[in-house]
Amino acid sequence: MYERFKKYEVTDVQSVEEFLLRYTKYDRHEGRGEEVVRNRIKLHQEEFDKLGYTFMSKHESTTGRIVSFYRDTEDDDKVQQPVILCNDYVALKADQELLQECLGSKSRIKPVNILITENDHKMLLEQKVVEISNFESYKQLPAN
Repeated sequence: MYERFKKYEVTDVQSVEEFLLRYTKYDRHEGRGEEVVRNRIKLHQEEFDKLGYTFMSKHESTTGRIVSFYRDTEDDDKVQQPVILCNDYVALKADQELLQECLGSKSRIKPVNILITENDHKMLLEQKVVEISNFESYKQLPAN
């Protein structure tokens, strides 16, 4: 089944919730109330976590055809880490004060989630504050 729905894959969304919001007809999703939306997100997320993809029928889809959303397998070997981002520097959330000391208290700090390699993760844990350009691979994830 995994390969069967691959031809219907959409790649312009980053999460199951965004997939459902963008591709489900209003009267099949938001138009049915918050409880239905929460339940649909939960069910599709469980399917996505278990199978690596989720899909909806042409009857639910705004496109009038089947659409599917697949996990990005290029990031499977990466570590997701909540961090503090400031200018071109990253620190663990627990090290926010250290980052402010390094960059000055007037610097704007933004909490985000990132995907980094295991080696980059170890470097971040050791050095506490890392310039983004020092990472082998860095990907900022959508805010939760």
